Amino acid sequence: MVNHFEKNGVITTKVGLCRTVRNMRWVCNIDSDDFYPKCFDLNDEDDYAHFEQYFKICKAQATLKLYMKLYRLRNN
Repeated sequence: MVNHFEKNGVITTKVGLCRTVRNMRWVCNIDSDDFYPKCFDLNDEDDYAHFEQYFKICKAQATLKLYMKLYRLRNN
C-alpha cells in the first residue's frame, strides 16, 4: 500500500531507502551501520569512496576466511 502514493520516491527507490535509513539517526537515534545490508548512493562521491573501502574490507575478510578453511582442512 505504501508504494502506491504518487511521487513517493523516498521509500520506493533504492537511493530513497538509503537516504531514509541514513536519516533515521536524526529521527529515531538509530545508526545506519546497524542495518544490513549496507546501502550506498554510488552517485555521491563520498558514498562511493565508502563503498570502495567497505568492499575491500569485505573481500579481505572473505579471503582470510577461505584461507583459514583451507588451512584447517589441510591440517586435520
